[in-house]
Amino acid sequence: MSQAVSIRREEGVAGVSSIASGRGPAEIPAAAAEPIVPLLTGPLLPSTVLAVFSAASLLAVDAPGETRVISLLTRRASGVPNGLRVTADVADSPFTTLRPGDPAFVGAGQVHLRGLRLRATRVVRTAVPVVTIAPQAAALIARGISTSTLGVPAGPVADLRAALKCDRPAVLRDAVTALIGLGAGSTPGGDDVIAGLLAALHATRRPALVQQVSAAVNPGLAERTTLVSADLLRLAVAGHACAEALAVLRASGAAGFRPGALGRAVAGLLSVGHTSGADLATGIAIGLMAPVIEVRGRPRMTTKAGHDPTLRNQPTTRARPISAVRPVGADRPLRPTQPLGSAQPSTSRSSAMTTIAHPVPNPSTHGPGTHGPGTLRTGTVTP
Repeated sequence: MSQAVSIRREEGVAGVSSIASGRGPAEIPAAAAEPIVPLLTGPLLPSTVLAVFSAASLLAVDAPGETRVISLLTRRASGVPNGLRVTADVADSPFTTLRPGDPAFVGAGQVHLRGLRLRATRVVRTAVPVVTIAPQAAALIARGISTSTLGVPAGPVADLRAALKCDRPAVLRDAVTALIGLGAGSTPGGDDVIAGLLAALHATRRPALVQQVSAAVNPGLAERTTLVSADLLRLAVAGHACAEALAVLRASGAAGFRPGALGRAVAGLLSVGHTSGADLATGIAIGLMAPVIEVRGRPRMTTKAGHDPTLRNQPTTRARPISAVRPVGADRPLRPTQPLGSAQPSTSRSSAMTTIAHPVPNPSTHGPGTHGPGTLRTGTVTP
């Protein structure tokens, strides 16, 4: 027997207010970041609770060929691109029953935990939009973070800024390599700077620089930083970013640019974690200030001053209603969401429906497995 779950794609954070009650674990509807949808809707995978915090809990998922991370988020936690968000707030303590090392399993549209079952009902887009940046935006972002404390020394950050200006791939590779894993916590500050840089480069369509930075990030990444940060960096390479960084990029657009709106977006990003928000904002500012290098044989696209045809078509962040669970065949089945690495900027305001058939999990036959999560550095995570 199988059932199909219709998951609505949308921009922003989904809101749900009901928790299913009855016998067995409480079932809570949740909104899934787009990159983790293949994990949630695929076959059951053994997982392990990595860490538990007041606003979030982290799962290591034993996916084929690699270890992935899913961040279980409360309502006010940062909108990381590997997140599964519930509407419960920190005061509701939704994850207090969890302990590091607890077994779990992910798949068939759900996450099964100790006394808790999260069901994905919505998908949140996390792909970086393409934006024509207002000329003053980068300077305003840099000014907004000028008094913030970074989680990484100033020297390597200055080296990265200089490397982007010299048009020498080897120098850029060395500067990026020096930042990977640099800093404390589950997401070291150097990694956050690189993630912000990649978001800015994707937003401004700099594929050559994205490729050069990615070539320095990817090799042996799991051995160079934490498990959590490695997962977020892979998503940054693929063109995904947290909700707060996306808000800064959209507010930086030339079309209808308002300095006050950008200032509020930067303040929202700076509120993420102890230093992660400032590190991400630093990377975004560096990326937006990087000079545009002409590529031989490939003309550079130009637009009229102040004209932003891509930004005006970006979806709004307004949440839409949850779609009902329907039997198989009720809707024309669509392909599941794109795999990691194929993120594309959204240019439509419509919300596409995805109906995915999957087996109903049976804990008696698909018990949670064990998983060796490897080394998780102690410190503050930025969910």
